[in-house]
Amino acid sequence: GVSCSHLDWSMVPYIRKSFFKHYKDGLYWIDNMQIPNTFDNTMSILDHRYQSLSKKAFNYAYTMTKKECDQACEGLFHNLNSLQSRSGNQLPFSSINFGTCTLEEGRMVIHSLLNASINGIGKFHKTPIFPCSIFQYAKGINDKLGTPNYDLYRLALKSTAKRLYPNYVNID
Repeated sequence: GVSCSHLDWSMVPYIRKSFFKHYKDGLYWIDNMQIPNTFDNTMSILDHRYQSLSKKAFNYAYTMTKKECDQACEGLFHNLNSLQSRSGNQLPFSSINFGTCTLEEGRMVIHSLLNASINGIGKFHKTPIFPCSIFQYAKGINDKLGTPNYDLYRLALKSTAKRLYPNYVNID
């Protein structure tokens, strides 16, 4: 089996790289500009410099990054439920943990994972067996209204009501 203890935090640098790539394309094609040397792919996607240089390129990059993240999460669910690699006909056991990243990039990953779960897989929107999703419940992060990820906790509850996943772990 395979597990990831904090997929939301682990994906942050890759979301930033993807956003940077789309922002650079947006600047070039929308505003006919080159990206300044002071920008790099480690900056938060909410860094004020992105929007102050070009709001249109920012909106384009954010939309494309979100679309890419959604598609990646759908692909993850599909592949983990159709890849038969153990003993020739068994699915590999996989689990993912998420829910505590409060950075915009991590929140995007959590949102995409939960929506992929809610939507199900395939033409008939079946409930996926894998990955075994585990939402990390934490005081001050997603436990009550006003905490940064409470909206994602509510989305996780919606997913659980429809698909039985994610499971929950109280990390306090």
